[in-house]
Amino acid sequence: METQLGWPVFAFAGLFAFLLLLTSNHPAYGYFVDELGYLACAKRLAFGHVDHPPLAPMVLAINRSLLGDSLPAMRLLPALCGAGTVLSAAWMAQRLGAARFAQLLAALCVSVAPVYLGVFSIFSTNCFEVLLWSLTLAVLLELSRSEDARLWWRVGLLLGLAVSSKHTSVALVAAIVLALPLSPLRRHLLDRQLWFGAALALIVVLPNLAWQIQHDWASLEFYRNVDREANVSTSVLEVLDEQVGSFNPATFPVWASGLFFLLFAARGRAYRLVGCSVVPAAATAWAGVRICRSPSRGSRNSRWSGSGPSFATTATHRASSICSRRANRQKRVKKLSARVRKVVAGLRKLTNPPRLARPRAETPMLACRATMLLGFPMLLPDEFVCLRPEAPRSSRGRRLEARGRAKRDRSNRRRLPRFA
Repeated sequence: METQLGWPVFAFAGLFAFLLLLTSNHPAYGYFVDELGYLACAKRLAFGHVDHPPLAPMVLAINRSLLGDSLPAMRLLPALCGAGTVLSAAWMAQRLGAARFAQLLAALCVSVAPVYLGVFSIFSTNCFEVLLWSLTLAVLLELSRSEDARLWWRVGLLLGLAVSSKHTSVALVAAIVLALPLSPLRRHLLDRQLWFGAALALIVVLPNLAWQIQHDWASLEFYRNVDREANVSTSVLEVLDEQVGSFNPATFPVWASGLFFLLFAARGRAYRLVGCSVVPAAATAWAGVRICRSPSRGSRNSRWSGSGPSFATTATHRASSICSRRANRQKRVKKLSARVRKVVAGLRKLTNPPRLARPRAETPMLACRATMLLGFPMLLPDEFVCLRPEAPRSSRGRRLEARGRAKRDRSNRRRLPRFA
């Protein structure tokens, strides 16, 4: 398993942020209507506002003091949130043991989803909500994998910031609280680290909670009025159909398989707490039917967007593990076939020993020439071979060889016995 993300993942996230900035700052477009409201709230900070919590205006106020009120400076924040969401998806895949290809696939599934292209193109509370949900699920996934109770501090901090960014994040907190006793992490209910994290989340949310109490829960009254007067009535099936289009129909099988792995697969049992993030969206869709006795109201595409990266991550990890198992299986088959071939070759050598070639005797040059000169070539057996040096290639070498051969022949004639 790789210990860190590779540079292609960071390059892909940077390219995604650059393209978001390039398209959202086109001269044909200007400020979105909600962005003007956030600018007004950033000029008059408070611990709460009627239509949203205080985190987004506070971040925008810091951005204004550093970069100004220009549109590119304002759109820089959602682009950075988009890059952070892409990196969180790739990081979750890496922590699950996925290869670099699966990490890039998880990042690609996040970057081509229309819901994220819209959320990260304008400044709003949604961009911070999606990023904080992704980071929370990433920490929960690492907590499920390592069972390090100290990570509850980070979970509490991120949940507190998520609620301070958008009040709908309370649904994520409720889902985690309800699913924790049913998950393998229920043993942490007796660990003080979990309760320290819960206290930290409460401390982060406490200023906005005090503001709501002071102003007679003004945000709740605002949400009820919007749900009654502004939202469009949609059925549950229409909501599900919108989710398929929001996450891109081409990549929706990846999201769906990841959701199935987190909620129903036996191997994903350890990560049930991460899969429970889909519960808030499902509860939002069914609440209108059961409580209002009418088609659900207020079911927006962005309700599912926070939990999306975790689904893409698990699906790409699953695909990567299948590919790696196939590659390992092929390697094992190749090694086994090579060993079988070696065993068969060894058995052939044992059953059919090779025939040894008859050695060819080598006759010294002197004896060979003497026999030829005497006129008895038939005395030499066929297996005898006269050792003759190869003729040199150059003319000078051939002349020297001929002289040497003639000299040896003359000396050999002198030594032969004379017959009467």
